Amino acid sequence: MTPLQKLLFPPTVRAYLEKGASLLAGPVVRLGDATSWRTAGDVLRAYGVEDRDVRSVDVLRCAPSPLDRVAIPQAGDPTTVAGYGAGYLRAGMTPVWDIAATEVPRDAEIWRIFADGHQELIGAYGGPAIGWRGSSVFAPPTSLVGPRAVWGGREWRAAWIDDSRVELVALSEVPLEGCEETRPWVFRRVVDAASCDRIFAFEFSAQWRGLPCVLLQSNTAEAAVLLRVDPEEAAQVGATVLEPGVFWHLVPSDEVSDIQAIQRELPRG
Repeated sequence: MTPLQKLLFPPTVRAYLEKGASLLAGPVVRLGDATSWRTAGDVLRAYGVEDRDVRSVDVLRCAPSPLDRVAIPQAGDPTTVAGYGAGYLRAGMTPVWDIAATEVPRDAEIWRIFADGHQELIGAYGGPAIGWRGSSVFAPPTSLVGPRAVWGGREWRAAWIDDSRVELVALSEVPLEGCEETRPWVFRRVVDAASCDRIFAFEFSAQWRGLPCVLLQSNTAEAAVLLRVDPEEAAQVGATVLEPGVFWHLVPSDEVSDIQAIQRELPRG
């Protein structure tokens, strides 16, 4: 898959490194299209922002999984709401894509680009079994989005290690045979992707109080959603703005309705 780069805003960086979150959604560009952005100012100017006093910006660099949906921006998606509906950044002709809500891919890195052009690695994602390396916070892999696999009669979270192998991750109160316990009750093993019965991912669209949303997590009491609304509507309901166009909100589960699932599955063979 083509490597991608995503401009990160402070709320997203804090969610990653201080809360262990791993949600990835919204505008991305191809890494190859961003190689000429040497300084923090270069990055912002590419997005149509002029800030001569900027000290640094953060970007996520990753290779999307074969199941991640990376598409031309469409009406209502986070990338269009953020102002990139034409399919290009505001300055120049750099193509921009929308990545549907998923989990940060294994081995993704957060780089801080400074005003003088030097760069510093500030975070690396070790996958759902490890979380963010160097962080003292770990969030168990309970999201509804992101790759999954069926192997050995069990459903697992899945993360690609390379083109042929996947890391399988499961939560269990008892040890799982042949697995390494990476965190309390978190177990992993590495298998050939070809040995999995299925490798797939779900995308759940829904409604909350009449507003369209994407369902991210849910239990009997609460549900986490991404609202597909404009900034004014997001502000009215008190949603958390992770970045322009990406509005996260925690709502009562019984208020989420009209849930529809779209499944993407890797072909066998």
